[in-house]
Amino acid sequence: MKRLIPLLFLISTYLGFSESSTVTNPNTGVKASYKWDTGIITIDITEKMDVAHHSFPEARTLADENIRSNAANFFIDKIMNVYVDSASTVKSSVKKNQSLFADLLNIAQKGKHDFSYVSGNMDVLNTRYTFDIYGENGFAKFFIKHKKPYPAKRFLGFEPSRDFSGLVIYARGDYPVIGKNGKDKLNPALFPKIYDENMNLLIEREMCYPDSLKKWGIAAYTDSLDETPFLQRIGVFPLRVMARAVYGENNTDVVISVDAGRKLLVRKRNIDLLRKGRILIILDLN
Repeated sequence: MKRLIPLLFLISTYLGFSESSTVTNPNTGVKASYKWDTGIITIDITEKMDVAHHSFPEARTLADENIRSNAANFFIDKIMNVYVDSASTVKSSVKKNQSLFADLLNIAQKGKHDFSYVSGNMDVLNTRYTFDIYGENGFAKFFIKHKKPYPAKRFLGFEPSRDFSGLVIYARGDYPVIGKNGKDKLNPALFPKIYDENMNLLIEREMCYPDSLKKWGIAAYTDSLDETPFLQRIGVFPLRVMARAVYGENNTDVVISVDAGRKLLVRKRNIDLLRKGRILIILDLN
């Protein structure tokens, strides 16, 4: 029970049931950057060193120890609003399944300490930690529950097509939001869905191979037109299409043309590239 109470307190803090803040030291600053193109989250932490009451080496050591002891908590705090899919965030998922919090807290211990340096009047310690989104040390794997993918519905009619090596979707700018008024931008998520304009579902999490999802998710995101960094994923002959609309409560799902959808679903190899997550989405990243 003694171990359970702190965990329950942390859960209540992160889920907003408590008035407490994860950053309790007014001399500490925390900033997160979500690098969807590389699958990395960076946490930059600054700590005001107490050089008035300690020698410089002692003040730096104390600041460094405080940052190290809290880095995992800062990471958990910063991923709570990450979109898991079109209807949920990490936070809402933990609310439904609080045992998930223990998994996230465990993976948070595996962040990489990138660097530390002193700035200001030699009284501010700057530290960066990086955390994986996907992979063995990534947190996305805890949202993958299926063991085998369920079959994708193959298009049985005729559609001129060929075998592609991947799928590239251009989704920069604002698009009509299906089911809502006006236009909006596409938001990145751990597991987006892709539909055609008839709202036929082309791919979603449970249709993908679990190993592929754990490795790199359904799709990579970038705001650059340079596809070179993603050639291992999409190959040299991808199908390139334009987004037609955005869908989902969180605006994370992308809609493409019916013709493009049929080109993918008419051939087994193209269906397989979807199931392996060989998808790149070019959008506006903050």
